[in-house]
Amino acid sequence: MSLCFDETTEKYGKAHYPYSEVTPLALMLWNYFYPDTSKVSVLLFLVHKYEKKTPHMETYEKVLAQTGTTVFFEVFDL
Repeated sequence: MSLCFDETTEKYGKAHYPYSEVTPLALMLWNYFYPDTSKVSVLLFLVHKYEKKTPHMETYEKVLAQTGTTVFFEVFDL
C-alpha cells in the first residue's frame, strides 16, 4: 500500500476523503482476513515532501506499527 502523507487528490471527488484516518482501519482488515503473517505481510509506503520525519509522522508510524505493518517513509520531490 502507499499513502501520500501531505496531499489529497482533487480527482474523483476525493478532496476531503480522510485517507490517513482510514489507513489503520484498512490494515486491521488485512490482519483480520489474513492473520497468518507468514503468508501475507503488509508494506506501507508513506510518501511525503519533508527531508525528515515530522513529529506527526512519528506518532502515525507508532499507530501503524500496532497493526504489524512495515512502514517505509519516502521523500517525493517534484
